[in-house]
Amino acid sequence: MAKRNGSIIELLLILPWWVNAILSYLSYIFFKYQIPSMHFQSAAFRSFANGISNLAVPISLLIAFIAVVTFFKSLHRKSLIPRMSGNGIFGFLNAFESQKDPLKNITWREFEMLVGEVYKKLGYRVYETQPGADGGIDLILKRNGEKVIVQCKQWRTQKIGVKTVRELYGVMVAEGADRAIVMCSGTYTGESYVFAKGKPLELIGGTQLKGMIDSVSINRPIDALPKLNDKACTSCGNKMLVRTAKKGPNSGNKFWGCSAFPRCRKTEEY
Repeated sequence: MAKRNGSIIELLLILPWWVNAILSYLSYIFFKYQIPSMHFQSAAFRSFANGISNLAVPISLLIAFIAVVTFFKSLHRKSLIPRMSGNGIFGFLNAFESQKDPLKNITWREFEMLVGEVYKKLGYRVYETQPGADGGIDLILKRNGEKVIVQCKQWRTQKIGVKTVRELYGVMVAEGADRAIVMCSGTYTGESYVFAKGKPLELIGGTQLKGMIDSVSINRPIDALPKLNDKACTSCGNKMLVRTAKKGPNSGNKFWGCSAFPRCRKTEEY
């Protein structure tokens, strides 16, 4: 996957706000006192050192401003799950927003951040790729030695076709990832499901994503999370268990059932 060389400001914008706050203080000390205190034999370097000390305040203030920006950005990111789930003050405020599907009422960037926050709650380390990165990978998930690539599609009307799914599968193989996930706010075409069947590909639509959001918005024990090689529920992210039907036409047959039953009733063929 190609990587872009970002500027120093772009790098600071992806750092935690508290790191930028510390850098703001350290930069002031460095430019104001550390550099002027250095002993240079060259008169030109001594003049440069004394002159650069005048930049201590503007450089420190710039980084402090970035710290404030990243602080509010962090608050906004953490508000996405409560907003979508309807919990807390953010969910209360969301009730006054448009009555449309909340997943389709946010920007594509917020959608990617929301998906990342959901998987953080599921115990994954989440790495966001730079916008415009090759391969169509928006997120990289890692947990217990497993690497998962995620592509997010916040398409408001169009269904996700098999071309998108097929291309991500190719990227998954090229990247050496264990699994690939296509996450969308809507649904997929029948061809997409046919192609994904039997492959380490998960197609998660808007309804399933909402189930995952509702699940992670409630505190759960870490043991409820699926581990490497466990089968994960595509609706809520919990571990799937092998169960046996006790009644009905399929009595005695085994099937996959979500461990969060009865809160989640997702089942799959065994």
